Parts: sequence; structure tokens; C-alpha cells
Amino acid sequence: MSKIDVVCKDCLTAKQITTTAYRMNMRKNGHYLCHRCACTRAGKAGQYKGNFKSRSKASKDKWRDSSFRKVITDASIRSNTTDNYKDNQRARSLDLWQDPNYASRVSKSVKDRFARDKTYAARVSEGLKAKYQNDDSYLEIVTEIIRKRWKDPKFIELFKKRCGDLEYRDKLSVALKEAFADSELRARLSANSRKLWSNNVYRQRVISGLKRVLSSPEARRRLSDIAKTRWEDCEYRAKMAVLRAVQPRTSSIQILLYNFLDDLNVEYYKESVATTIGYYVFDCLVKNPHGKDLLIECQGDYWHSLPGVQARDRGKFTYIDNYFPEYEIMYVWEHEFYTKDRVLDRLKLKLGIDVALVEFDFADISVRKVSAAEVRSFLDSYHYIGKGRGGRCYGAFLNTELIACAIVSPPIRQGVVKLVGDLSAKELSRFCIHPAYHKKNFASWFISRTIKEVGTTIIAYADTTVGHLGTIYRAANFDLHHEVAPNYWYTDGDGYVMHKKTLYQRARKMKLTERAFAEKYNYQKKWGGKKLCFIYGK
Repeated sequence: MSKIDVVCKDCLTAKQITTTAYRMNMRKNGHYLCHRCACTRAGKAGQYKGNFKSRSKASKDKWRDSSFRKVITDASIRSNTTDNYKDNQRARSLDLWQDPNYASRVSKSVKDRFARDKTYAARVSEGLKAKYQNDDSYLEIVTEIIRKRWKDPKFIELFKKRCGDLEYRDKLSVALKEAFADSELRARLSANSRKLWSNNVYRQRVISGLKRVLSSPEARRRLSDIAKTRWEDCEYRAKMAVLRAVQPRTSSIQILLYNFLDDLNVEYYKESVATTIGYYVFDCLVKNPHGKDLLIECQGDYWHSLPGVQARDRGKFTYIDNYFPEYEIMYVWEHEFYTKDRVLDRLKLKLGIDVALVEFDFADISVRKVSAAEVRSFLDSYHYIGKGRGGRCYGAFLNTELIACAIVSPPIRQGVVKLVGDLSAKELSRFCIHPAYHKKNFASWFISRTIKEVGTTIIAYADTTVGHLGTIYRAANFDLHHEVAPNYWYTDGDGYVMHKKTLYQRARKMKLTERAFAEKYNYQKKWGGKKLCFIYGK
């Protein structure tokens, strides 16, 4: 006698039987039926003898006996742990599952079982949980089987083939999300991951595997594309900001900042969920009941001087300035902590604590052209937006101390240049005075001296969103040329911001208008204040 593989015509159950048993179970129509289906047909058509109901009841009664189940289970585990049996079963299983008809039949059979019996899934889940929690040997056996399967090239190739199916990936994603919704499961997996990661051999194996994967340019490009796609999702970016806030990495200069604030008896929030604004997490938040709340960022000299990081810092400034005008940002650089009382005095000035104005004469002030590096820290400290774009920088010095600065840049709005009629016109993009050196007429005096240095038409804007009305420009003989229409952006129901251009591009992809897209996904349009354009003509 030899063994053959058969599949029941009715229930699609696959099994291995002898040729003798196969001949005994062949029916008149030439198809194989398992014993259960044969008895079911006998009850309906009277074609075969046998009382299936009584046999089924007897089998169920017998299976309810825990000692009987344990004997059968132990015997099954013993047989499954032999190397020859496992190798044969694994090879046979892979061969069967490579047949798409077999895979679809088994899948349909399992789905039908779950659909017929609503409690079946719950029973299976509870049984597996009990096994994993109460039987350590069972967990070790299953783990070893999984490890061996992932070493089999045939199994890996089959898994890659399945993952190439988009429908399969979507189903797998939904199933994983539902599973991870269980907090108990997440806690168990987290504890198991920490335990594994403490093993040096396991950690080195994972790191080596990641390095091997990332050595491929194609893999790096694919991962980069996936990350970029995820970061376009506003909800995902907001979630990542909260996750970063939950697990903050407190630097040494942050600790110094917190100590200074404690010494000043200032109420503040350390880096946490409370300091998360939109997509960003800030090092510190100081509440101000009489004005704007202060967001403080501690900047490492090396890291935050890198070009890419500088661009992100400017984006953070612009994001807060445009969409959250109730906040202002203050940058504190690493080297400032090593200058005696520098940071402490800056905090006092910014928070209005014992601010003492310095008396001086305009005759003692010198104005000269300076480098961008000289004014960067000054603007990050005292300007409500920060350094901004490049251009020619001018500084006002009292002896050797920088007390004010101005940056003249090429205009962004070229339409204004055409209206002015002077192609050589420049824009006053930044103007800032140290809080301790505010004096009547000093701002207009410094602007006038800067204009003489530039020697061309000057364009300046006053942003009414932050309360600027252009008083100093009028005092310096600028003329109000026109008003710039207020800009707008969008916020969702939770207050997260989406730029108008981003929303417009998404609407185009869905073949919707900007308004229809906003209404469909519950985005509200928010408007800022108008800007006043002033011109100083030569």
C-alpha cells in the first residue's frame, strides 16, 4: 500500500490516506468524500448506512474529556517535533500551497467555517492564547518551526509572491491594525522585543540585516519613497510629533535652560505633549497671560548649523508665524550658555522681568555692513520670525556691541517691482532692535542710515497679523503704496494645519475643486491679517 494526497469534494479538506482507503471511499460519481461528508449525504439521500448524528455526538462527548484531549495533543506534539516528520510536512505543505487552486479551496473552506460558526473565531483565539500563556514548550516549538520556515528559500519566495498581491497586502494591513488595537497584545510584544533586544547576538544579527538591506540603492530609494508618502499625511505627522514628545531626549543645554527658568520662578512646560504645536515639538513652552506664549528652542552649534537642519528650523519658524500667531519662538544657542549671564539676561528681557533700558546718544552709534553669521544669533534671539532669507546685512553698534540690525534682500514679489518702476529696488526683509536699546526715533534713524548705505528704492512690509502698522516706516519718510490681501490656510477639526497649496494639489488629484475638497474632509479656511506695503523712492 502507498500514501496518496486527496481532497474531499464537499468540504475541501486535504489529507493523506492509503490507496486501499481511497478505493473504499470513492463514490459512484468518481469523487472522493471524507467520512463526515459521506455520512451527511447518507442522512439526506439514504444512499449509505450509518448514523452520523450519533457518531458525531459520541465524538464530541469524547473530545470534551480534557484527559483525552491532552493525550491526543501530546501525541501530536511528539510526532511534530521529529525532524523527518517536520521536514516532510514542510516540503509537502509548500508544494501544495504553490498550487493556486489548492490555496483558494483551503481559504474558502476556512472562510466558510468562520462564517457558519460565529463563536469559532473566539474559541480558536482563546485556545491559542491559553496555549501561548500556559505552555512554554508549545511556544518554543512554534517559534522553532517559524524560524526554520523563514530559512527555507521556497517559503520566502512564496511569501514574496503573496505580498506582490495588493489585495492581500491590504487585508494583511487591516488584520494587523485590528490585532494591534489590543493594548494587552501591544504590551506583550513590547516586553518581548525589549527582552530580545537585550541579547547582543540578536541585536547584531538585526543590525547586520538592516545594513545589508540598506546597502542596496533600490531598497533605499523604495524606503525613501514610502517615508515621503507617509509624511504627506497630516494625521501621520501629527501622531509622530506626539510620539516624539512622549519620549523626549533632554540635552544638557535644555537642563541649563530649565534651571534658569526655575531660578526666575517662571511657570513653564518641559518638552512633552504640552509643548507639541501642530507637527512640531518644542524644548520649552512658557505661558504668558498678558501676551504671546513663548516657545523656546535650544540650538546645538554644530547640528543646527548644517544646511538641511537650518532649512527645517526656518520652516518651523514660518509654520508658527503663519498659522499660530498666538505663539512666538526664541532660539537659544549652545555657545550662549557658556557666556556669563547671557542666557539669563535674554530670558529676563523676553519675559519682561527687570528690563532696564540703556541710555545712549546717536552720535555714539556706528552703522556698518556685517556678515550674515554676525546677525544670525541676534535675529534668532530678538526677531519674532528669525533670520529669514539672505541679503546685505547692516548692523548698528554701540562701541563693540551689536544693538540693532537690518537685512536688505531681493524682492520676492516681482509684481511690486514692476509697480514701483525700479528694477534695482530692494526689500527690507528684516529689521530688529535689542529690547534694552529701544529709544525714541532710534528705529527711524537707523532705517535712514541703512537707506543711505543701500542707495536705491526700498520696499518694506508691515504685518498687521502681529500688530505692526508701519509707524517706523512712516517716520522714516516711507509712503504707503498699497495693501496686500490677507493670506489663508486650512485647519481640520482637531486644529491641525494644511497649507492652501497642499490642499489644492490633493483636490486636483481627486478631480475636485479646492472648496469641494475642504467641505468633503471638513477643513476650515482660516485668514490672517493684511500686509501694508511701504515704498521709499530715490
